[in-house]
Amino acid sequence: MKIFVCLSALVAVAFARLPVAHVAVDATQVSCSATSIVFSGSADNFPRYSGAELKLGSCALGDDFGVDADVNACGLLRGTDGDLVTISTTLLSPPPKGLITRRKPVKLTVSCAYNRKTQDVTAAVQPILGEIVGDLSQTGATVDVSLNLLDDSGNVVATGDSHAVSVGEIVNAEVTGPHLSALGLNAFATDCWVTSKNDAADPLRWDLITGNCPNPEDPTFSIAADGAGQKMNFEVFSFTSDVTSTLFLHCKIETCLPALGCGKCASSSRRRRSITDPGLVVTREIEVY
Repeated sequence: MKIFVCLSALVAVAFARLPVAHVAVDATQVSCSATSIVFSGSADNFPRYSGAELKLGSCALGDDFGVDADVNACGLLRGTDGDLVTISTTLLSPPPKGLITRRKPVKLTVSCAYNRKTQDVTAAVQPILGEIVGDLSQTGATVDVSLNLLDDSGNVVATGDSHAVSVGEIVNAEVTGPHLSALGLNAFATDCWVTSKNDAADPLRWDLITGNCPNPEDPTFSIAADGAGQKMNFEVFSFTSDVTSTLFLHCKIETCLPALGCGKCASSSRRRRSITDPGLVVTREIEVY
């Protein structure tokens, strides 16, 4: 009897992660009936949400992200402003759960105004969506190394400048140094973590990489060699305990000779000797508005 064995090769294909697109809501998506506010949204307005998770007043949006919110049934607010009668409410997302979130919190003030004299009707939307911007600062080092934030074109964001990044988008950073190649050294971010305070020891933290090993609970984080340094990226998030808090990215950076084989994920092996003080931590600040 002949037995045929078929061997299948497994090929791992890495797909580039793309930022989740967000289309801003505008007043054309709101119309005013005699007793209600009609909202016509789309999935692109609210990435990573379902319609049922969002409420206009006390009424949930439908699967198509639309709703006809009656002033009484949905608890809309009524008021007057001179010759205008107004009905208004807020479009809200549910409170985030867990330690971090990559869904942008939604808080849209939606209103309709009726002119009591001419019966003209106008609609307005006031967006108050959160935004994350970056502002860099640097600590000193024995060997001149740095942790740089990169803009969408791959250019270094200068210290003191802001770079707007929304929750769910990709943040790019690099570990580098002006004299690494001349010194024959490589630089590695052995540990990187994010806190909500400018305190590397703050207990509220989210680890990105520890002992050269990426956090298995955060598949959005990646890091790879780039010349004598490294490049890394991850999706921006907010701590759910305070989605508007300032975030601080801390990285412990080591430099060593290539022959020493530094930068490998081997948590159980003995830590290799580094030329740079192993306690060196470089911090970058990200402000959330």
